[in-house]
Parts: sequence; structure tokens; C-alpha cells
Amino acid sequence: MAIGDTLLFNATPFFLGSKLIRLGDTGYWRAGLTGVAFSTLDAAFSYPRFGETNLPEVTAGGHYPAGGLVLTTAAQDLTAVESQGVMQLALDTSAHPEGRLVMSATTGNPTFARTMIIYDSLAFANEAVMAIDITEDGSTLVNLQSRELSLYIGSTSTTGVFFSLSVV
Repeated sequence: MAIGDTLLFNATPFFLGSKLIRLGDTGYWRAGLTGVAFSTLDAAFSYPRFGETNLPEVTAGGHYPAGGLVLTTAAQDLTAVESQGVMQLALDTSAHPEGRLVMSATTGNPTFARTMIIYDSLAFANEAVMAIDITEDGSTLVNLQSRELSLYIGSTSTTGVFFSLSVV
């Protein structure tokens, strides 16, 4: 396990198909942080919900608000376009310069984060889409008071990149 490793929850296709998670709607997508080790997560969680027992949220503070970092506030913030079997996703650069979300290091930020959870906060109950490892080894706590967290979301048919994550 290492920074940027991902886990797509098995329930995600069901949630998308049932419109419990919405792309291109007025949903609010967030990047929440949990102290749960990425290496212990299971894609087969029946109903992965951020902020509940199996994915508890770290304590808010510093640049990290309760509920997590806001990725989108309206449909236009996250664009999803499919053409000939290729899905392209991107964050609106007017809301997120360079298509990335940055949480600068500062006093008060969480000191015991391990995993980032991407979820739809307007879904049925904070339905989690995917988990992203923010540790160097899958389990060691990350002190975000001294390290910057940067998430880039975007893809093109030529690069195939969905996202990249750095913790520096």
C-alpha cells in the first residue's frame, strides 16, 4: 500500500445505477478523512458510508472542515463526459485552480489521518464511492499539521489519468 492506492467499493455501481450517488446532478461530492488504515478496508462493505462506524471521520480543525473537503458544490464543478466507452472526469478550474484541491499544512489540521474517502454528501447517507491511501505504507498515521495534502482530479482520453494525490 502507498500514497494514491485506491479501492472502489463494490456497492458503487449499485449506488450509481440506483441514483443514490449522482454524477452530473446537484450533489455535493466531498473528500473526507478517516483514521481507518487503508490496508484494513474491504471493497465488499455492504453499505460504505462516510462518518459511520466503519468509516469514522477524523476531528475537524485547521483547514479540514467537518464533513470533509468540498470537491463540488454544483453539477458544473465535476464534469463527467462519456464518449465511445471513455469516461472523462474533471474538477472545475474556476473553483479549484489547476483542477486540484489543496489542504495546506497548518496548526489544527488532523494529526491521525490515514485514508481519504470520496463520497456524495447528498446521497442517501453519505455513500462512499472510493477510498484513497494517503499513507506511505497503508497504515502509518499522517500528521497534516506539517504536511500538505493535494488531490488532482481530471482525466483525458490520451492520458487516462483519473486522479493523483500527493502528501508532501
